[in-house]
Amino acid sequence: MHGWLVMTDLWLSAEVHCFLWNPDTRKKVDLPSWSVKRPEDVGMCILLSPPTDPDCMVLFAGENFFLTWQLGDKNWTKHNYELVGKDPDDTIDFIHKVISCKDGNIYALTIHLMVAVIDRESCGNLSVRLLDFERPPSSKSFSFDTHHLVESCGEIFLVVIMFLGQTTIEDVHYVEIFKMDLSKEVWVKVESLGDRVFFVTDDRGNMSLPATKFGLKGNCIYFSIRDKNGFYIFDLGGGNLSNCMPWRPNLLEQPFTPFWFLPNNRQTGCNFEDEYTDTKKELTMEMADNKYAILKEHVEEYNKLQLNDLPMDILRLIALYLPSTADYLNFGRVCKSFASSIPQIPLTTQYPQLMFSKRRNSVCSFYDPMYNVTYCFDMPELLGARVHFSKDGWLLISKDNYKMSFFNPFTKVTVELPDLPEHYTMNGLSFTQAPISTDCVVFGIAWAGASAVQILYLHLGEDAWTHEGRHNEVDFFPSNNNPVFHDGAFYCLGAERYLGVFDLRDYTWTIHLTPEPCSSIQQNFLVENDGELLSVFVGQEGEYVHLYKLDRSNMYWEVLSNLEDQMLFVSRSTSLLMKATSEKMQNKIYFPLSYGNRNNYLFYSLETQRWQSSLGGYLSEDIYNTEEKLHCTWI
Repeated sequence: MHGWLVMTDLWLSAEVHCFLWNPDTRKKVDLPSWSVKRPEDVGMCILLSPPTDPDCMVLFAGENFFLTWQLGDKNWTKHNYELVGKDPDDTIDFIHKVISCKDGNIYALTIHLMVAVIDRESCGNLSVRLLDFERPPSSKSFSFDTHHLVESCGEIFLVVIMFLGQTTIEDVHYVEIFKMDLSKEVWVKVESLGDRVFFVTDDRGNMSLPATKFGLKGNCIYFSIRDKNGFYIFDLGGGNLSNCMPWRPNLLEQPFTPFWFLPNNRQTGCNFEDEYTDTKKELTMEMADNKYAILKEHVEEYNKLQLNDLPMDILRLIALYLPSTADYLNFGRVCKSFASSIPQIPLTTQYPQLMFSKRRNSVCSFYDPMYNVTYCFDMPELLGARVHFSKDGWLLISKDNYKMSFFNPFTKVTVELPDLPEHYTMNGLSFTQAPISTDCVVFGIAWAGASAVQILYLHLGEDAWTHEGRHNEVDFFPSNNNPVFHDGAFYCLGAERYLGVFDLRDYTWTIHLTPEPCSSIQQNFLVENDGELLSVFVGQEGEYVHLYKLDRSNMYWEVLSNLEDQMLFVSRSTSLLMKATSEKMQNKIYFPLSYGNRNNYLFYSLETQRWQSSLGGYLSEDIYNTEEKLHCTWI
């Protein structure tokens, strides 16, 4: 902080040797040493002001004590504290990792995510008090999260990074930001940072900067992940995640996660957008050349000899022969007659569209991989919703931890489902067939420890979910992708290439031991086509893409090097395999990743074994400097 680093050498001896160092001026200020039993006892640190300031203070926060040093001190001063949480289970609480400073006051989060204020008393002592803040709100299902306090323009913000994973941090699920409202003692969700950029790390100096001043894109959060190569940029406006190449190939070979450093940490030029700005009502269609055409909101006009005077069977035939999903959607928006003519049977297309949304507004986008065009529509039914799975034109969605429903974006039909019995961190959800059939069964799987999983299923029309724990004979970690329904059973791919099978005919749970896993798996996907099960394994940052076909007789994954005239579409929620509609799409695996232009999406060519983009400009052996759609599905 303030252009200075607080340095310690924890592992050299039983004493902690500490000093301040300015990498810009190379100036060093030695601090007193102190004894420590364990390195983790040192706790987290904050530099309240630089050593050029007479009020300079260094503060370390341990589990039940503070250590402080001020200019002129020959020794550290220890201050003991005790925190008791407000909940019965929170008998012991303590300052945990994240500390921020505002106007001379020291704010912190406790291990139970309560807000604490560290007061500097006139006698030089420190005291701690808990504010009456509720825990940071969240309605998302995720396995891990990290919390980071950032001071910006006199305000304190909380950055919550949510991850998918089992025992370790894996894929980023989403990032949310809250602002501390001290007057009401609540966390207020922030929809936009305006021209600000947040840099967060493993609590070694989070900071906020004006984007324009430093030539950066505003409204973004930069962060790194322990044991992950490179760093990440989350675009709060678009809800997209970019993975950036590290400056040095061996950047993460050091024992610590990299941290952000600014030699002169000046914060000027605050410009936050109003997070309550109404979403624009226009519907935008973005073409590949970045030109926009506005699709006006539909207004019914009842003049003579209108198209809606056509017989219903003619309108239905027209709808079935429309060439693209966007045309099909627009057809139903023309008037009530057109909407009622749309067939209630599932719409079958020759290839899927990538459907995604920002979740914070009602605009939903469809990317056409054949023509590299993105269409945008207003769908208030999907506002705040998370898409878990899609099939036959239907989406399985949730809007909080318990409420789930089906939604068809083409017919606007919603089918409500009973609330989930508990809040589960779902690894995967899917269903057997469209909910227009009473034979539809919804299935979900959640990790419940290495030796157990939680199974949930619901027959359409039942009043409640069936949920039960199942024991695993071997360690099984369900991957974060959709289970596949095949031959009367749901197949669940594990992180180790093990395959879990839940048979709907006798409700048995079986784990098949397939061979040892690939190394450094980042994502994997499972897909069924014409009675065959295929799996896709992606290495860290896309260093490899391996394709396999399941040998059902031996339960063995055979290497598959060629899709021939087929094309594969994968995402965390839905994966599809089908015959290619054109030669240019054959033998390729399409991902919800883009590069540069918004319509320049990535695919992996099994022929060249390289990552390429639909509009060109990207040919690589990895996926650095690409952008991932976090909330999307192929439909």
